[in-house]
Amino acid sequence: GNNDIDKFIQDTQLSSHKDLKEVLEWIPYDRLYNIKYIAEDEFGKVYRANWIDGYIISDIDDREYNIFSYRNIEYQDWKREGHNMFVNLKSLNNSENITIEFTNKIKIDYEIYGITQDPETKNYLMVLNNKCKECNNSICKTIYFQHKFINWTSGNDDIDKFIQDTQLSSHNDLKEVLEWIPYDRLYNIKYSIAGDEFGKVYRANWIDGYITNWNSKNQDWKRKGYNMFVNLKSLNNSENITIEFTNKNMKFME
Repeated sequence: GNNDIDKFIQDTQLSSHKDLKEVLEWIPYDRLYNIKYIAEDEFGKVYRANWIDGYIISDIDDREYNIFSYRNIEYQDWKREGHNMFVNLKSLNNSENITIEFTNKIKIDYEIYGITQDPETKNYLMVLNNKCKECNNSICKTIYFQHKFINWTSGNDDIDKFIQDTQLSSHNDLKEVLEWIPYDRLYNIKYSIAGDEFGKVYRANWIDGYITNWNSKNQDWKRKGYNMFVNLKSLNNSENITIEFTNKNMKFME
């Protein structure tokens, strides 16, 4: 519905040839769901959403290049990955913002997939994802954790920040990651042994088990150890929760 935006998207597509990495597409708003406001940055309001279709793939060997290799021959359409993937939506104040220089600036920190429009507000939004600079600008596990931040809270800012810090430093190593575990995901909770230097200790079963990897198909974490036995250690207050404290407890648990 906007000639400037149409032309900009078409120009990225017409200049793609064999490389689809720089291609943008028009993404109908009804292909996005679970849209939630996150924050506001220098570019405008930022939302999180799930994208039903996922992005066009371009992993074909140039020596065997054929335009239909990129397309689903049966349906004559693009092959895609990341169905129902998490994405960020960044508001655009007006179509004049959308220039090569503008998108190149955003590409420093984001993988851009396309542009959409909110049918109610008529605002245009860029559909994109964070990139991790420490992982060669790829989308690592840290990004997946970030997408989940709005889904949980301990009710204590210090604890939330501590858990998030372990997740933001994880990248592709999940060994040191902590997560917020809702109490109703634990059962058979029994007082185990007399209190030690850290506090009272209980035994319980944890329904979900621990994180092992990211499940791209379900857009959620893969887990092991369903209904596993765990120990619960009392914390007197949130000031106890430091890297040194958790390291000491991890040695105790080994």
